[in-house]
Amino acid sequence: MKKLLPCLLCLTLFCSCAPSRKISYFKDAELVSGTDAPVMRSIVLMPGDQLQFMVCVNNHPEITSLFYFSESGTNTDPRYNYFVIDSNGDLDLPVVGSVRAAGQTRAQIEQLVRRRITACGYGEDVAVAATHLNNHITIIGEVNRPGRFAVDRDNLTILEALSMGGDLTLNGRRDNITVVRNIEGVDNAFQMDIRSLDEVIKSPAFYLQNNDVVYVQPTDKRIREASVTANELQTTDFWLQLTSLEIRILKLLDSLNN
Repeated sequence: MKKLLPCLLCLTLFCSCAPSRKISYFKDAELVSGTDAPVMRSIVLMPGDQLQFMVCVNNHPEITSLFYFSESGTNTDPRYNYFVIDSNGDLDLPVVGSVRAAGQTRAQIEQLVRRRITACGYGEDVAVAATHLNNHITIIGEVNRPGRFAVDRDNLTILEALSMGGDLTLNGRRDNITVVRNIEGVDNAFQMDIRSLDEVIKSPAFYLQNNDVVYVQPTDKRIREASVTANELQTTDFWLQLTSLEIRILKLLDSLNN
């Protein structure tokens, strides 16, 4: 009887112990400390992107007003003051005409518009600021707050994006984070193991781009829990029934010994 008790306790512990979760980040942080930071990668514009411009030209206020444009004409409502990159990747702007925007960054477009306005004879005192209006990323899978998030700046990292999603759940695989990115009409997938700082900072997807999709794959345990049978094994009733069965076995063995 006493010899069987440890065996039964081991059975309970074996059933209740989930596979160890590898939830630590940056296990190699000490090995890569002191290395150069990854080169910042600004968001690259693509067809369908919406840009809002603030243009100031000394002694030419009429140029500024031309950039407050909508389909209904001049409009001071900022919700309508934007220009859309067409399917060919071009942007049609007042004064400067058509410019190639796809594949450029906001800073590059600002410089191009500034040069074009100066070349049109409006002087050197020109200020141009472009705002990306429909810049979003999507975070799905095993995170605490999945969803679509607006991004208001360049150089957003994968780590900041995961923070926006409330971090990974305990059932999210740290070794298989996938970023899906459309490049010139073709979807590309980049995978990384965020337990390795070296792998994260060297990934082409360390800095996110507009419309990137971040997917956190569930662990095998989480996949099993998705089935009805596995879910039943995780309930409190299951453990109560297991304990009750062990007690009945002990009583039966005790009665046999007597």
